[in-house]
Amino acid sequence: MERLSERARQVLDAAEDEVYRLDHPHIGTEHLLLGLFSVDSPARDVLLAAGATADGTRAKVVEAVGKRDPRQRGEPELSARAKRAIDRASRLSLQRRDPELEPAH
Repeated sequence: MERLSERARQVLDAAEDEVYRLDHPHIGTEHLLLGLFSVDSPARDVLLAAGATADGTRAKVVEAVGKRDPRQRGEPELSARAKRAIDRASRLSLQRRDPELEPAH
């Protein structure tokens, strides 16, 4: 996580905000996807060019994930899949010899 660029940190912060907004129990890849809409980046440009919107994506996430059990409270943690996605992105950035992990990775 130390190689994250400022924009990548903003994506993670936005993903966490989505978790609270949607009352979900963890930060999953679906929340990372929603976080990509929050920063100006090539990744967001690709999503928008494909016709995806933050609101449409959020509706599908709610449909797929549902809501948290009210008894489950506390700080949301990254799901195993989200950790793997960030790890793979980090490896890609290292292979490309990029100085930081960016949202596009």
